[in-house]
Amino acid sequence: MAITQKTVEKSSFDQPKPIIDESEKQIIENKEKYTIRKNKKNELEAKLLKCPKGGKGKIGKINGDKYETICKEIIELTFANSFKEFQIIPQHKNLSSSKRRDFSLKNSPLDTHPNCVWNLLKSSYQAESIIFECKNIGSKIKKEHVTQLWYYLGSPIGKFGVILTRFKKLTKNAISALGRIEKDKYKIWVLDDTELLKILDCYVKNDNVTDYFSRLFTYNNQDSE
Repeated sequence: MAITQKTVEKSSFDQPKPIIDESEKQIIENKEKYTIRKNKKNELEAKLLKCPKGGKGKIGKINGDKYETICKEIIELTFANSFKEFQIIPQHKNLSSSKRRDFSLKNSPLDTHPNCVWNLLKSSYQAESIIFECKNIGSKIKKEHVTQLWYYLGSPIGKFGVILTRFKKLTKNAISALGRIEKDKYKIWVLDDTELLKILDCYVKNDNVTDYFSRLFTYNNQDSE
């Protein structure tokens, strides 16, 4: 029997289409989202590792601004899915310019469970906001770096802040300053490049950083208990 064009067209269009159930669709979507997160992580990781450390005068200011921008981008990317109406609040000074922090975010977690780390920060340190101070220095964190952030903390924003720096090394005076402010129920964490990279890894895996910050909270409160 001769095979007509009509027969060929019918046979090709009548082939059964592969059936993809909802679970398979979800797997495909999750892989695509994972790839997007990984690409974003790789981009920010490269920026962070290439950012020059320290510097004097105008060069130091330029490098410091670059580092602050990168830190802000990392926090904005990785924290967004843990908070309601998430927004990075940029650098702010009070009227006398005596107190300044680089940026902050309102602590309004999506998870309302009291044991969620963001709510634990509220109950432990009245942390209505999470305050970040960026230090692009190639040396140890000093006492004045700790007290600079500590001066800004207190009512109504709370008693919790984070110093982001290149190396997690502190002078003895800085360690003593952290210990003294803890007696007044303040808490300042010092996180370096290594921990920023772990935050990015946690984001790739979980699409948020709640799990990693829960571990940081447990670790940083061991000595206080």
